Amino acid sequence: MEERLRIVLWTLAGGGFCGAVGLWFGALAAAMAWRHGQAGGGRLGRAVADAFTRLRSRPPSEAVSAALVGGVEGAGFLGALGALAGFLAGYSGQVRPAAAGMVGVGLLLLAVGAAFFGSLAYGMVRAGIWSLLGVFSGGMAGALVGAHFAQRDGLMYGSLLGALLGLAPALIGVFRHITESPPEEPAEKDLPL
Repeated sequence: MEERLRIVLWTLAGGGFCGAVGLWFGALAAAMAWRHGQAGGGRLGRAVADAFTRLRSRPPSEAVSAALVGGVEGAGFLGALGALAGFLAGYSGQVRPAAAGMVGVGLLLLAVGAAFFGSLAYGMVRAGIWSLLGVFSGGMAGALVGAHFAQRDGLMYGSLLGALLGLAPALIGVFRHITESPPEEPAEKDLPL
C-alpha cells in the first residue's frame, strides 16, 4: 500500500473510532450532569447546539441540548486524539491492525466502565450511606460463601458476586432516577422575596 494512502486511512480510522466513542461518552456524561443540575461543555459544543436549534422549527429539550453539547465536545476531543494517534501509527508503518484493534477495544471498554461506574456513583450518592453498607455486606457475605464452597477461587468470585448483589439497590435507584423527570424550577413570580 502506498505510504500516503496508509497514513490517510489510519488517520481516518483513528479519528472516526475515537470520535464515535467520545460522542457516546460525552453525550451520556453531559446528560447525567444535566440531570443533577450541572452544565457542561465549551464553545464548540454550544455553537453546534445553537446551530441545531436554529435549524429546527422548535428548540430541543434541555436534556437533548445538554447531550448534544457533551457529544460534540467528546467527539471533538477524542476524535482529534484518535486522528493524531492514527496519523502517527500510519506514518510509522510499524503498527499492525490487530494491535490497533485491541487498543480500540480497550478504549471502548474503558469508556463503558467509566460510564457504568459514574452512573453507579450517582446512584450511590442518591441512595446515601446505606448503599455502601449493601456493597460491603454483600461482598463479605459472598466471600464467606465462596470460600466455603470453592476455597481460594470461590473467595474472589463470591466477593465480586456478593458486591454486585449488594449494589442492586443502588442500581435500581440509578435507573429509577434516570426515568423520572427533573423537578420543576420555580418561576420568578413564585420565589419568596
